Amino acid sequence: MVDRQMPHFEVVVEPPPSENERVLRLVGELDGAGASMLSSAVSELGRDELVKTLALDMSDVSFVDSSGLRVLLVTDRELAIRGAALLLRGVPPYVARLLRMTQLSEHFDMEEKR
Repeated sequence: MVDRQMPHFEVVVEPPPSENERVLRLVGELDGAGASMLSSAVSELGRDELVKTLALDMSDVSFVDSSGLRVLLVTDRELAIRGAALLLRGVPPYVARLLRMTQLSEHFDMEEKR
């Protein structure tokens, strides 16, 4: 029998850098399961009306699929509706390339990983 481990994904709530900004550090594969976890974490933060910027630190993301792209788009739209912004930080080169290929790079405010 082959022991197959589930792909690992974590959403880590970082200490807030300011009263109006929250940071979630994403670790692992942002696929269907990861997208669901991220959506839940964002929903919890979305209740805080003081939050004007949600930064997603993607420097430890190892994979993104269409489910991951979708949750980023939905998150951006939901934040915009309430006057807040989404910032993608530490975007790995392959994710930045994926966003350019899908013509989403101009949709997001992002800082690429160096």
